[in-house]
Amino acid sequence: MNGKQSQQAPQLRSGKSLRSLMSVAMVLGLTTVLAACAGSQTTPAPAPGPVGGQAVAPGQNQTGGQAPNLDAAKKEGKLVIWHPDQEADVVQFLQKFTEKFGIQVESQRLLPGSALPKLETELKAGTSDMDVWWISDPGIMYDQTKKGRLMQYVSPEMKAYDPKFKSSPEGFYTTYYINVGPIMYNPKVVSKDQAPKTWADLLDPKWKGQLGMREAAAGTQYAQWYLLRDVLPKDYFDKLALNQPKAYNSSTQLVQDIMNGDTKIGGNVSIFQYTKAIRQNQPLEMVFPPEGVPSSLQMVGIMAGTKRPNAAKLFIDWFLSQEGQQLWNDIQGSYSARADVTIKELPKLTDLKLLTPQNMEDYASAARHEEFNKFWNQMTGLK
Repeated sequence: MNGKQSQQAPQLRSGKSLRSLMSVAMVLGLTTVLAACAGSQTTPAPAPGPVGGQAVAPGQNQTGGQAPNLDAAKKEGKLVIWHPDQEADVVQFLQKFTEKFGIQVESQRLLPGSALPKLETELKAGTSDMDVWWISDPGIMYDQTKKGRLMQYVSPEMKAYDPKFKSSPEGFYTTYYINVGPIMYNPKVVSKDQAPKTWADLLDPKWKGQLGMREAAAGTQYAQWYLLRDVLPKDYFDKLALNQPKAYNSSTQLVQDIMNGDTKIGGNVSIFQYTKAIRQNQPLEMVFPPEGVPSSLQMVGIMAGTKRPNAAKLFIDWFLSQEGQQLWNDIQGSYSARADVTIKELPKLTDLKLLTPQNMEDYASAARHEEFNKFWNQMTGLK
């Protein structure tokens, strides 16, 4: 069921013609322009409009305009970060930050579906200690900005980011990598002629019990469900449920099962897994269905209640810098939002037909997330 709500689109920074708006909304951004169309769009790359799109009332968010002070940052204590990424990648990356600046970091891996209720509980109890939040569901960051829970800090690195990769106004949250979710398979287990070519091919009964997806808590899985509903038949996911897809906590676990043949097809795999496989000389193939490939922007922002503002801003400056972005993707292997960072193992972003959410009010809504969670957990047998 589609079930999308028609919403008033937040304003862009300048008045543009409809042709300009459509061009701006083409790929990778999570803009709310054209929200009156009330649906996700299938568009070629690039490039989408501003992420977030809605100005926050003056004084609603804590402003962190002052530049960070390294000496003060070192005295603030251990920086606390929540993230949804592969733990080993994050640990390796944060070690480099500590070596460079002498600031210790405590990180915790939490998928969006787990992180948000934890944050709500902690905020209610007054016990929240998280400083910096990386998240794979940009709709949550959009909503947190509206609620005044994110600090607005305009890093000097913002000038390297197109408006489509950051909040509007800028500084509340920014893309730290572009997550694309193609189909993947092991060519030693599934031959190329037998492998799926389209999303409809995943409905073939031969994949019953052999199809791996992500669990409902993953922001990337929510993105796939949300975006494919508008480009595929309305009963697509009902039919997909008949093949009893397996839910995985991480794409690493999913790829491991693809490699050993326990799962034949990855129906939604973060593209960095392909990069890692190529770097390790492992057999893994990607499929970009002609209907388009769901993608989302992974966001990072500073909590308005941070107890370590200098350390948090220093981290944001470094994470969003060319140095930090190149290091992150040398470790992790996805697309950066910076044009001066390249990942040689991946196809050009402009060669991909991507699907991105266009109506952020609907995408971020609790009702839509609840609808997804209920269906996905039932489909995968988790509830």
